[in-house]
Amino acid sequence: PADLVAGNGLIEAGTFIGILLGTLAGSALITTSHGAALTAGLGLFIAGLGIVFSHKIPPVPAAQPGLRLRWNLPAEITTLLTEARSNRPVWFAILGISWFWALGASLLAEFPVLAHDQLHASAHVVSAMFGVFAIGIGIGSLAIARFGHRASTLTPVAVSGLAVTVFTADFALTGRTAPALPSLSGLLASLAGWHLLADLLLLAVCGGAFSVPLYVRLQKYAAPSHRARMIGANNVVNALASVAAAGLTAALYAAGLRAPAILLILAMANAAIAAWIWRYQGIFVPS
Repeated sequence: PADLVAGNGLIEAGTFIGILLGTLAGSALITTSHGAALTAGLGLFIAGLGIVFSHKIPPVPAAQPGLRLRWNLPAEITTLLTEARSNRPVWFAILGISWFWALGASLLAEFPVLAHDQLHASAHVVSAMFGVFAIGIGIGSLAIARFGHRASTLTPVAVSGLAVTVFTADFALTGRTAPALPSLSGLLASLAGWHLLADLLLLAVCGGAFSVPLYVRLQKYAAPSHRARMIGANNVVNALASVAAAGLTAALYAAGLRAPAILLILAMANAAIAAWIWRYQGIFVPS
C-alpha cells in the first residue's frame, strides 16, 4: 500500500514512453528498404521480451479462487461494468481514466496533422514533438509518484486537468498562427517553435500528473476480491472511450474542421471534465 502511488507513477511513465518510442521506431523502420520485415521482427522481439519479463513477476494467490467466468462475453462484460458502477469511487476513477485515454489518443492523432498542415513540418519535426511529449509524460508521472502521497484527494487531478486545457488551447492557437517550420533546425531557431515545444512538454507533464492518482483510487477503493475485475472493467471503458474519441474526431474532420479547431474543442471538453472532477471530488472520497 505504501508504494501504490510510486508504482502507478512508474508504470504510467513506462507505458507512455514505450508507446511513443515504439511509434518513433516503427515510423523510422517502415521507411527503410526492408521496413515491413524489420518492423515485424522488432515487434516479435519485444513481444518475446514481454513473455520473459512476465515470468519475473512475483506470484500472488488468487483473491477469489472460486470465481468462474462465462464464455458469453457480452453478458460477462455487462456484469463487469455493473459491478464497477456499484462502487462509486471506483466508477468515478474509471470515467476519469477513460477520458484521459480518449483525450491522449486524440491529441497524439492531432499533433502530426497540425505539424503537417499548419507548419509544413518534416517527419523529424513530428518526431521531436513526440519525443518532447514522451519526456513530459514521464516527468509528470514520476513527479506524482515522488510527491503525490495523498491518494484520497483529487485536487492534483483537477488542477492538472485545468492546466492541460490551458496548454492544449495555447498549442492550438500558437500552431494556427506560427510560420512554416519545415525542418528541425527551423523549429529550434524559431520562437514559435520553442513555444510549441514548451506547450507540449507542460501539457504532457500535467497529463501524467492527471492519470496516476485516478489509477491509485481505482486500486485502493476496489475490494481485494474484485480488484482485478475492476481493472478489467477500466480497460473495457478505456477502449470504448478511445474508439468514441476517434469517431468524434473523424466526424469533426468530415464537418470541415481543421486540427487547431479540433484541439480547441478538446481543450474545452477537458475543461468541463476538470470542473466536474473538482465539483464532485468531495462526494467520491469515501470515509
